[in-house]
Amino acid sequence: MTLEGRGTWTRIDPGHEDEPASFSGRLVAGCVETVSFLAGGRFADMGAFARDHAPEGVVVLLDISEWSSYDICRALHAMRLRGWFDAATGVLVSRTHAPEPHGFTQHAAVVDALGMLGVPILADVECGHVQPFLALVQGATTSVVHDGDRHEVTQRLS
Repeated sequence: MTLEGRGTWTRIDPGHEDEPASFSGRLVAGCVETVSFLAGGRFADMGAFARDHAPEGVVVLLDISEWSSYDICRALHAMRLRGWFDAATGVLVSRTHAPEPHGFTQHAAVVDALGMLGVPILADVECGHVQPFLALVQGATTSVVHDGDRHEVTQRLS
């Protein structure tokens, strides 16, 4: 494994970019290129999951693998409109090397689709398809802290 330098999380929710963030809930994670097709259907009914298993809310982890920023933006808008983020307490977005045509960045795509949620959005998290592949447990109670040089994910199985 060859790491590409030190990881740096970036807070991208509008108006809060320089502020610390702290949130928690049950982790629900998925690759946008896969989950976007299921969101809102019987196999990815986030509302039912939150009601039955996550009354404290949901930490949503999005992995962006290979779609361009335009495709990611459209997929995230669709997921939001289908209720995928209604119980979100915060959103984590993976590091990605996916295309950014015409200067429309992956960060801009996420902000365009999710910036109005009013929850912290942290990008460039070390998980997903780009090394070092931080492993996180689906459904675990998850706490996230982003404060200066401190970037921390703590999970509890219960």
